[in-house]
Amino acid sequence: MDILRFTGRRSELDQIIERWYLAANIMNPNPQIVILKGERGVGKTRLAFEFYRWLSENIDQQDSTGYWPDALAIYENTLDINPQPRSCNFHSNIPYLWWGLAVSKDTIPQSDRYLAPHLAILLANSIKRRKGIEFAVALSRLGIDVGMDVLADLTYLNLAKRIGEAGKEVFGIIRGGLSEASVEEALKLSYSRSNSIIQNLELVFDPEKDYAEVPGVILIDDAQDASKDSALLSFVETLFYKAITRKWPLLILVTHWKRELFQEVTPQEYSFAGILRHGLLGNTWENGPAAGLPGGYLNSSSFLEINLGPLIDLSAAISEKLPGLTDEQSASIHEVTGGNPRYLEQVIQFAREHEGFFENYDTSKALTIEGFREILAETKSQDIFKVVRRRLIDAPLEVREAICLASLQGLRFASDLVDAIANIKLGRNIRSALENAEDPYSWLAGTKSQSADVIGSFVERLFHQVAEDVRPHMKTLGTEAELQVTFRDTIRNLVQDYDFIASDRPETQLIAYGIAADLFESSSEPTERMLAQWALSLLAKVHLYRFSLEAGSAAYERLLEIEEPDRQTGQRVDLLRFLSATYWKLNWHSKCSFAIKRRIYEALNLIGDQGRILAFAGDKDGVMSHFTEWKEKTISAWEKEPEAKTQSQMEAAARELYHVALLILVPALLEMSELARAWQGFDFTEGDDSVRNAPFLITLKLEGGNIGSDDEVMSNEIGDILCRRAYNLGAFIKPEYAEREHFKLLVDEIAMRLSDEGERDQAMDALNRALNIAKDLGDLVSQIQVLANLGVVHGRKGDREQSEKVLLEAGRIYNENYTGEAFSVVALSNDEGVEHRRSEAVSESDKSRILGHLDIPFRLASLFDQNPDEAVGQFRQLVRMVGNIEANLGHNAHIAGEFEKAEDRYKYALSIFADLNNGPDIAMTLTNLAMVAEHCGNKPKACDYWRQSLSVFKKLKTVHAGDFTEIRWDNAIQDLEAKIEAPICGNQ
Repeated sequence: MDILRFTGRRSELDQIIERWYLAANIMNPNPQIVILKGERGVGKTRLAFEFYRWLSENIDQQDSTGYWPDALAIYENTLDINPQPRSCNFHSNIPYLWWGLAVSKDTIPQSDRYLAPHLAILLANSIKRRKGIEFAVALSRLGIDVGMDVLADLTYLNLAKRIGEAGKEVFGIIRGGLSEASVEEALKLSYSRSNSIIQNLELVFDPEKDYAEVPGVILIDDAQDASKDSALLSFVETLFYKAITRKWPLLILVTHWKRELFQEVTPQEYSFAGILRHGLLGNTWENGPAAGLPGGYLNSSSFLEINLGPLIDLSAAISEKLPGLTDEQSASIHEVTGGNPRYLEQVIQFAREHEGFFENYDTSKALTIEGFREILAETKSQDIFKVVRRRLIDAPLEVREAICLASLQGLRFASDLVDAIANIKLGRNIRSALENAEDPYSWLAGTKSQSADVIGSFVERLFHQVAEDVRPHMKTLGTEAELQVTFRDTIRNLVQDYDFIASDRPETQLIAYGIAADLFESSSEPTERMLAQWALSLLAKVHLYRFSLEAGSAAYERLLEIEEPDRQTGQRVDLLRFLSATYWKLNWHSKCSFAIKRRIYEALNLIGDQGRILAFAGDKDGVMSHFTEWKEKTISAWEKEPEAKTQSQMEAAARELYHVALLILVPALLEMSELARAWQGFDFTEGDDSVRNAPFLITLKLEGGNIGSDDEVMSNEIGDILCRRAYNLGAFIKPEYAEREHFKLLVDEIAMRLSDEGERDQAMDALNRALNIAKDLGDLVSQIQVLANLGVVHGRKGDREQSEKVLLEAGRIYNENYTGEAFSVVALSNDEGVEHRRSEAVSESDKSRILGHLDIPFRLASLFDQNPDEAVGQFRQLVRMVGNIEANLGHNAHIAGEFEKAEDRYKYALSIFADLNNGPDIAMTLTNLAMVAEHCGNKPKACDYWRQSLSVFKKLKTVHAGDFTEIRWDNAIQDLEAKIEAPICGNQ
């Protein structure tokens, strides 16, 4: 690409530099937001890159000793707004952070890989300052024990998971269910990438957090398109607000089209312009449009708009690229391009691609008369679109075909998908033509990647628009209608191809599934709408696999919008359950309340009730009264139908329908009750809906039970009301149903989430309430589980004494009730898997099918006789709890420096986990034993344990290939391999 020499913007560059010095004052930072506004092609991004050049030449060290690479190499070679990590010198001190976000539909996942290695270094600097330790040791605290060269390949997901694993205790909270739904499993291992980045930026930039004492620049390019990304606007609003109000040493540089900043052009508040208006003109009591944050935090001391108009003199840039032009030719080209640098670049590119326009076919000489006339004819309209169109038309046929086929997918495209369509329409592969479109023709980027998942993109949005305009006129591709049919069929086949679905090509999958959703979600054909639903469900799962909750929830929201209204209630409820859990995890509590309400309404609609059931649910007799009344009305209506069933059939159907409705209603009411209890302590941020007064409230007149009245109740009171009604309704399903659902909610979701988020006191409150439920139920297993979890949380708070007290209490309950006499159980193989029988019930002919034996406590005998699998599952869960108790007691001893006691506890835990064949727990315990051995100075033993742990983790990675947990095993394997290859184990 013929990048023009930077010229004519020195005063604007000086303004940016002046603001940089204000932000970069580490002792007294004055963070800055600078908007570069102008129409297309005036050089907004180019000015930002010239500032990068200035930083690299004036703030960074020079040449190869500097941390950041040369600016010109970046701009001319990669056409990216970030330097490639491999071109950075990680052995040099980082003088500042540079991170660019090129706005797209999936901005943060596309950009955070450029942040990860530099963020790791800044986080390590922060730890180094806080702890007074060496940098390499600080880096190891982040779970990065490998050489600095590996930083170049560090992804943000990898870094975030390492940070998460390094920051947790050895054994986490014990979850009750052993067979959670796959969507819930995804949620357990997913988080908001944007929230995670904000939190880590806060660690390195917030002066109140022992920060890294390094300033930074964040560039947001083409911010006018930010509303197309479901996660970006909340990220931007949060970044702006925190950076300014908490005095981060940060310059945020933004490029934006000038016209779209005017309120008349962009009136919607949910936009970048809306965020800016809120920051400048909003009030502190008003919620922001994307993240719900206060307004009015920007003023002239922290905010600057730089207006970029056409450049008056670009003659020097012209003479550099076309040195042989006569003065008349140069002046004429400058005049017709109107001082627009990008337009001039395209004219120069057009000229250089036509050597015949120049004397002696030499582009360093003057234009011929005919060549000069041809260029003026193409440019006299001052329409850059026409010049770029002419460039494409004049390109070789194969390059034109590749560019036009790529344009079917949008600005970003999967090369394999382009090839697939080319093979159908042209009967040949066009991968080399795609690469030629990148170099030398500079239309595309990213096509030369060596990855198995090659994703290209158009260098500019304009180029994509031109390709779409030219495509219908390409005879070799057939008519546009025929091409669209081929494209739709190819996408349809791809999203139903299970080999493709199972492949490790997430970027191509995101593009294919997204296209399928766009093509078919509004179709009049039910089968195509079903295909769109399928594609959106796959799209959501890929986003979750990439740890992007916002994008995953956005896909599920779209899926809900195209559900058939009278069918698939169960699927809608499952999606709403996922969304409510996701929203809560994202701190989108207003959205969470709406998702829970939709589940409540789904239940009510199922039985044709408008909320009266809630008025009757004040006690169990009231529930039965409502059911009797409802059943009579329902059966009366059914009796009028042409093919009425018998009375007994209708009785059974009515009870089943009511039962199903309550299975939806009760968990939703319990979640809403917990939302209400926590409402006063919530921070309403990160992309939530605007917060209404008590949106958790299901407003109703308790006399009439009408949902939607204006009666309001305080949050704690409504929480208690909803919980009591859930318990009473649950009793209709079966005794203790709601209580046990409430227990699982408190332990498996609320306490787990709060503990992981560092909210230890709230987590303990949830666990203590769960403990009271377990005691009321007389459920010893649940009591052990909660006490074990309380021990973990106390340990995370640093209260070792209280941690040991509750852990030992859990152990006491187990020893008093589940040790001693037992009965023998045999595991037998069968066609469906494994069955369990008492040993005395095994016949001689069955002995060949024996897989193993278990000794189960007599306390579980009656349960075993009713449900053998449930009893065995409960026993295994109990044994694992004991293993976790021992492991956590070992961890407490380890932290206290009582290494002998720690080793004994860990070894006992290891024996338990080995009996259960629990791979993750075995591997983690072996790692802990290695740490104890290392602290005791027994290096050979430590290395032996590391090798054993590595073997287990490799097996886990093989078994769980493609699962959400695979990245966890990858991280562990890399860390252990680094330890084993280090000098400590080198000679073992």
